[in-house]
Amino acid sequence: MTRELSLKATTTEVELADELDVLAGLEGALAAAPATEQSVVAVVGLGYVGLPTAVALRNAGARVIGLDSSPSRLRAIRAGEAELLSSEQEDLARHLEEESFALTSSPDAISLADLVLICVPTPVDEWRRPDLGLVRLRVRRWLLMRGGGRRLC
Repeated sequence: MTRELSLKATTTEVELADELDVLAGLEGALAAAPATEQSVVAVVGLGYVGLPTAVALRNAGARVIGLDSSPSRLRAIRAGEAELLSSEQEDLARHLEEESFALTSSPDAISLADLVLICVPTPVDEWRRPDLGLVRLRVRRWLLMRGGGRRLC
């Protein structure tokens, strides 16, 4: 499948090649992933992208491990104080009662996942290029050191 990218003129050929590699890796990971009902998906980073993603994955039948490095964020999520749509709040409350939806700050939980989604902040610079420093840090800290052999998206 061919994908077109809309990139600014400041994008270098190396950056374009990196983007295409990422897309190819994502496509391959999703194609090779086990059936949703049998999958354990770890969502790293439970902010405005990660938490709704974790809820949607659980709604689809996947077993979900939500990881966040902030204990206060995890407490807020468990207390129902996360910024979500009302329908997502209801789903989250239901999922928090299930064994198939777990929240943790322990990087060791990565070893239980079939698929890992990294949903951490990627601020942009004045040329709107994302700073992938936090993504790289999480990959090094949580995946390469503890979760070798996992699919990464």
